[in-house]
Amino acid sequence: MRVYDAAHRRRGTRLAHLVALPLMGAAVPVAFVSLRWSVATLAVGWALQYLSHVFIEGNDTCLKSWKQVPVAALWTVAQGQKTWDKIQGWTKRS
Repeated sequence: MRVYDAAHRRRGTRLAHLVALPLMGAAVPVAFVSLRWSVATLAVGWALQYLSHVFIEGNDTCLKSWKQVPVAALWTVAQGQKTWDKIQGWTKRS
């Protein structure tokens, strides 16, 4: 958790991930309708996450290998409520 928190310190990055992760997840069922839209949905979600790290956080993404993707996805879902609570706390303070 410390590594994740250190790489996702800013509200913009967490909000970008909050939008990007469901987009990337939606790419799977969308593939049954249109492969083109599925690839586009996945690409937009991935780009949003990557760009948030580069331009908002000023760091590299946490994933160093494609082998980490399934584990990271499961971990992110498990941490979802905690992240959502942090985002709500940020928006209430603003």
